[in-house]
Amino acid sequence: MVESRMTACDPKRTRSCSNALNAMQVFPLDYYSLSVRSVDVSYELKVIPNTRIALFCRSGPITLEDRKKHVEVMAQFCREHDISQLIVDTRQQASEMTTTEMYDLGAVIPELMRGIHIAVVCQPSDRATQYGETVAANRGADSRSFHTIEGAKAWLAEKEVTLNRPDASDG
Repeated sequence: MVESRMTACDPKRTRSCSNALNAMQVFPLDYYSLSVRSVDVSYELKVIPNTRIALFCRSGPITLEDRKKHVEVMAQFCREHDISQLIVDTRQQASEMTTTEMYDLGAVIPELMRGIHIAVVCQPSDRATQYGETVAANRGADSRSFHTIEGAKAWLAEKEVTLNRPDASDG
């Protein structure tokens, strides 16, 4: 059985992905959150308060097909909410990807996530994700891997500054 719901969340009550998944309640609209739970995998997709950054957190075992479906969900969420920056937190997932699987996923991401800056937060030992970053970048994706949410936010903030900087030729 899969449970899915879109709700508004109180950012003070959602300090981590697992907290957010366990405490989904309706509050005044600060940001939107999509929370999905199934027998094996849980994920949450939300807009970080006071930003235009989407955060996708997943936990539990996960297959390549699940990952591809998640990319589609993230892309649709970002388009629906006019979001161009995304943090994907994979540190709580139980299944690591093989190099071949990461190649396959890295080839799909640029097409579906065109125009979205993607920061992937992974464990330092997760070499497959770092390889996938290279595969996706070689196909035109703007992605980078990090070991902390703070590092990911800082990189995306730099992207935001660059995007909002007036072009030197305009003046």
